[in-house]
Amino acid sequence: MLLGVASLGLDAHWTSHARKKSFAYPQTDNRLEGEVWRLPRQLEHSSLSHLAREALSDLVVAYLRENGGAHFTFTIEHWRSWQRIELPTPLQVFLREGRWPASTRRDETTFETPSESWSTTVARQLPPRMVPRFIAEPGSRAALPAILFDERVGLRDWAAAESAPGRLASLADALSDLSAAERRDLREQLRRAWSDVAERRLALGNSLVLVVERAGGLELLEPNPDVPPVVHVTTERQGFASRALADRGEPVLDVGETDGAAVRDLLATTGGFKPSLADSGDVQLLVDGEAFQARPTDPHLVAGGLAWLSDVAVLAHEHLGDALELRTLPTDELDRRLRQIRLRRCNRFALLIDGQEITARGDDRVQAIRHARIPTLLVSGDDPIRIDLLLEAAPAITKLLGSRRNTLEPILGRLLRAGYSDASLAPGEGMLARAIRRDIGVVRDHFSATRGGVEGGANSN
Repeated sequence: MLLGVASLGLDAHWTSHARKKSFAYPQTDNRLEGEVWRLPRQLEHSSLSHLAREALSDLVVAYLRENGGAHFTFTIEHWRSWQRIELPTPLQVFLREGRWPASTRRDETTFETPSESWSTTVARQLPPRMVPRFIAEPGSRAALPAILFDERVGLRDWAAAESAPGRLASLADALSDLSAAERRDLREQLRRAWSDVAERRLALGNSLVLVVERAGGLELLEPNPDVPPVVHVTTERQGFASRALADRGEPVLDVGETDGAAVRDLLATTGGFKPSLADSGDVQLLVDGEAFQARPTDPHLVAGGLAWLSDVAVLAHEHLGDALELRTLPTDELDRRLRQIRLRRCNRFALLIDGQEITARGDDRVQAIRHARIPTLLVSGDDPIRIDLLLEAAPAITKLLGSRRNTLEPILGRLLRAGYSDASLAPGEGMLARAIRRDIGVVRDHFSATRGGVEGGANSN
């Protein structure tokens, strides 16, 4: 039997598994227990028509839903019961290694092995169209039987956090023929995968190819254990550091709002890359030619003519945010964090990367600098802080607040479009009501419950 009988389904794939077992008594009698199952048309699968293979893919799902793994193994036992060996049936080997799953990639049907195909156990987390997706998906048909995702079959689950390294590899494979419309989805999928990798400290393997940004475009970065290429890991794709590196032609890996240091360490473990953080570490921030140091003597951002900013930020957080954000970041905590931010004005700021100074662009006037006790908003130039500059600074302020949702930018944008410009005076209650699209009574009740009015001398216009 170990030599195989291809006509019975005991082909080379099956014998490669059977030979992993050791028979202590090969010359004596052994008896077969159980049945050696295979599927109808399993032996002729490669010669079937496209439609026939699609139909067989559906029938396999129906069969597994009904029978599970009942026919996955059989047993050979020594006639005196001195040894008992369990072996996979040709059915189980075919289901794991055969190209039977009918998958779609964009609008093209392909046949891949289960380990090369994706589906999901969560209906709202479907694989994107750019990767091979098993056609029988939740949402389009009845839920798939769980055994499909069992290691004995090996279909990959896009919703499982543990599948993140595989998702990264499949997304990298999709880059070569990616359409412009799919770029945003690709970035979001990559960030989710990197978040799972960082949270669970998942091993990446030494063959993972990275999707990086360089000079405004996305490209692949191959690992090289002999001369590991430098890759800059960033959690701030729109930050000055990552933009400056990408413009310089350096490969920047955007991992989203996750633990960038954990991703850097996991990449270093592979031996194929030389990773550094583009938010700190190997990248040094220079302010007016000197290394930045947080100063407790810098004035607070929310002070003087900008005292109203905290009230407006809280109002936006309550009425333009979502319920989950309000639970994870209550308004009193957001107010405390905002009042903690320091403001520093300077003539210029730049990055020092490998000894080379990269100056901010002329329109890049704001930089957020996180600090446990002295978070700082760095603003270049001596122009008065008007509403347009606050609007530009809103993403940086949101980052210093640790908020998931940037609600400050929408409310400031609506105020600007409504004609508000003099940031030294607080916007009026009527203008704020229109900005959050509520009745003016909502704004008045809000400030009556907090400080009795908008700080900074607002009127009701």
